[in-house]
Amino acid sequence: MFIEVIYQETKMNMSAMLPPPPPPPPPQISSVSNLDELRANTLDNFEVVTPIEMGKEGYKVYKEFLERQGRGREENCYLSFGYTVTPIIQKGPQCGMVALAMAAPLLGKQDISPDKIYSVAQSKNFTKQGELFSADYLSRLSHQVLNCHSEVVEMVNGKKTILQHLLRGSILLVPYDADKNHGPCKKRGHKAHWALLSGFLIMMDMTHLKTLKTHFKADDTHRHLYHCVDVNSISPCETELISSARGILVYGHQGKSKYTGYWFLNELLDSNANLREVGPEREPGEYIIPSGGIISGLCGKIVGLTKSQ
Repeated sequence: MFIEVIYQETKMNMSAMLPPPPPPPPPQISSVSNLDELRANTLDNFEVVTPIEMGKEGYKVYKEFLERQGRGREENCYLSFGYTVTPIIQKGPQCGMVALAMAAPLLGKQDISPDKIYSVAQSKNFTKQGELFSADYLSRLSHQVLNCHSEVVEMVNGKKTILQHLLRGSILLVPYDADKNHGPCKKRGHKAHWALLSGFLIMMDMTHLKTLKTHFKADDTHRHLYHCVDVNSISPCETELISSARGILVYGHQGKSKYTGYWFLNELLDSNANLREVGPEREPGEYIIPSGGIISGLCGKIVGLTKSQ
């Protein structure tokens, strides 16, 4: 017992003689811009959604809408098609360039960054800070940077025009007013923003179910939902799909959110048609505004992209 006490006291005395351990290193402090860059470039933080997942989510969005309208018991059939898009978060007013950069891999072009597009746009005097208030500017940038076929499509026939392009596999870049949830709204152009449309969900009545069963893949969960897994399979029934569409959702991607947007096409077109003026908070000379303002530059216009033949 006595020996054990001496051992414990000796151990305590030796411990008192040892120098204290060094303090832990201070935490590394990152600037906000570095954190934003990290978030914007870390794929683990992204919400990459497959075409099948987009179709399932679009179906649920549409069914919930019908429930709110008191139409939940309606029998309809649905066709979904979409491309997988990797989100890019914009830095500054670069929404058009970010939309184009997100479109690049879908057109076979890898490693096209918004910064590269910005550099070309500046050299062409299309932009000062990254803004693009002209569909023509974005179309010309698309052709030069991606070496793809690009065209400015006038919304003369509205819904039919967009649906026809989507059914043929085109990638669409659409200017619109973005609400707080990034969906379309009408602010006369004060919240003008660019989005990439990567696909659609069409609602049809049940007389077209046989066509969907013949040409497309049935969903494994939702009754009467079908997926197009190859855009070429649409061609034989394109006319029928356009004429029979009772409602259309589009899958939208834009630079302020990593999440896919599910928007009713009619609302997006209304937003596009209301782009009338630059917001009053924008100082003259801050941006490059085309002759005729955004009425001539953005209103009633979209940019359609396809691979060069």
